[in-house]
Amino acid sequence: MCEKGGGMGIYAYLRVSTEKQDVTSQRKAIEDWAEENNVAIDEWFEDSAVSGSVPPLKRPAFSKLWSKLEKGDTLVIFELSRLGRSLKDIVFLADELRKRGVTLISLKEGIDPRKGDLNYNITIGIMGLLAEVERQLIRERTIAGLRRAREQGKRIGRPQKVEARKVLLLLQKGMKPSEIAKILGVSRSTIYSCLRRMRNAGIIERRNEWIVKGKL
Repeated sequence: MCEKGGGMGIYAYLRVSTEKQDVTSQRKAIEDWAEENNVAIDEWFEDSAVSGSVPPLKRPAFSKLWSKLEKGDTLVIFELSRLGRSLKDIVFLADELRKRGVTLISLKEGIDPRKGDLNYNITIGIMGLLAEVERQLIRERTIAGLRRAREQGKRIGRPQKVEARKVLLLLQKGMKPSEIAKILGVSRSTIYSCLRRMRNAGIIERRNEWIVKGKL
């Protein structure tokens, strides 16, 4: 850590997700921290109205900051959520900063390597473990959801496509939607979607049965 007047760079990063929010409270907290520690912030980087769902390196201000940081620098943030919404992103960035030799200080969580590497490593280690648990839970929920969908007869994957001309031709031959679906090898919902589009276009209409009124 450098005192006012020289040394390695000390940078602050601020972010808010919407235009209705502002960075005043974040800036004030970091300014108070700098005053208490007798250091000066060399440069401020601010992403306004940028959601945490936007990948960190795709945010305008953060990408500039990232390219500027080098060994011996210090990055100060108000809280870890300013870096990213997911634990995975936060852990990745924290680890990359450590590898670069950049000190990460997060005021709200009390993360400050100056208090001892053990405390810092334990905090980041726990976050890494939680990120792995989060990934595993998401994977398990996804698999369970797909299994339930299959058991309920729902089709998994991209929406099926079918040529309207073929559907119309079979319809003219007096075939029912369920029969057309079997012949074309698609689901009945795909056929009904096609029929609705043709009905909206005025090509067919539905009375007691489907009536062909026009051509494609």
